[in-house]
Amino acid sequence: MSATNLNTSEITDPGDAAAIPVTSVDILCGLDSSGGETRTLPDPKMVGQKAYFISAWTSGMGGTILMTADSDVDQTGNDKILFNSDGDFVALIGVKRLGSLRWQIIGSDGVALS
Repeated sequence: MSATNLNTSEITDPGDAAAIPVTSVDILCGLDSSGGETRTLPDPKMVGQKAYFISAWTSGMGGTILMTADSDVDQTGNDKILFNSDGDFVALIGVKRLGSLRWQIIGSDGVALS
């Protein structure tokens, strides 16, 4: 039996100042930047939905990406995730808190939160 999750959709980085499409059950997105860029992350569509993001600088120039979520992504109230090195990673899961859907970080490596 294969360990591949057939529900995970690899999505294309929408580019600077764009919203990440969160229309699949689980999404995986490689982010690329050659300068200072931004992305927005809408709230999840359902409890248990997962989103995985990794900075994968293909240009060789590097850069930064500041992703701003519609709602906080941790107990501290942070809603911004900064990717500033190749290989920075964050994993999120859709949860319901205080009656609203939002992302909750379940793992990260290298990203900065604010």
